[in-house]
Amino acid sequence: MSKNGGVTRRNFLYQLGAAGGGAAAYQAMMALGLAGCTVDGAESGVGGSAQDELQIANLSPGKRRKVVILGAGIAGMIAAYELSRAGYDCVILEATQRAGGRSLTVRGGDVMTETDSVQTCTFDRSPHMYLNMGPARIAYNHRALLGYCKRLRVALEPFVNHSRAAFVHEAAFDGVPLRQRQGFADTRGYIAELLAKCTERGALDGELTATDKEKLLV
Repeated sequence: MSKNGGVTRRNFLYQLGAAGGGAAAYQAMMALGLAGCTVDGAESGVGGSAQDELQIANLSPGKRRKVVILGAGIAGMIAAYELSRAGYDCVILEATQRAGGRSLTVRGGDVMTETDSVQTCTFDRSPHMYLNMGPARIAYNHRALLGYCKRLRVALEPFVNHSRAAFVHEAAFDGVPLRQRQGFADTRGYIAELLAKCTERGALDGELTATDKEKLLV
């Protein structure tokens, strides 16, 4: 609790992390502007303020602190990117022969060396022939990562996938797009309401109203 009796950010984030895990706490920190990369800043593709950029430019080499980052995955490279912008000299140490961490795209002719085997990809050598062996997609709510892609001009391709954030266009909704998640939630609510009515004596004989039928059709 704070001095005036309110809930502090620390306590809120602690309780949020205990209930929803580290991912929920991190998302909240980004929304509050407490994480190194804020959602708004990443999405806009704009760096720090003019004052921050001026301070970085005025740092002499002798005043720049050095940072060693272990791992050239997405997290390591973003850390190096942000620390470099803040005036640090960064060195990334990577145990393998490539950067990217779990993000790995294999094309024809690529050689994959594991601890116990070596495999060569025999795909045709064509730009459209490839296999993403790491994460399949970037989720729509990974706004900070999508923001970095925009800022660094990383080319992205559409990924057709079932998403409850997608809109459904139906005449039944009076022409107003409806998100799938809302449709699923509404349907569960309508069914739960009907079941609650059925628990009452005689409900099955007379409780299905015109409104109920309309809800079922939707």
